[in-house]
Amino acid sequence: MVAVQQATDFTLLTHSDIAGAGRILLSITSGATAELEMEELTDITEYIQDKAGQQAEVIFGHSIDDKLEDGIRVTLIAACFSDN
Repeated sequence: MVAVQQATDFTLLTHSDIAGAGRILLSITSGATAELEMEELTDITEYIQDKAGQQAEVIFGHSIDDKLEDGIRVTLIAACFSDN
């Protein structure tokens, strides 16, 4: 959850968070020794949905990278922000 929270709090351009995004692309990569369980994936996607809003379409994928060992990498792309 720390990696996901850091991804949602990171600001690169004009938006300070993902609230109001119409679409979210979420990639979660874990190391072989820190493979995520389904419950953890559910918690992460629910957290993202709550932050973005219930109107947001969230598409996620999960992969394993042995080089990460017990680490987790989260990549999040938010698009189609409302004008509100």
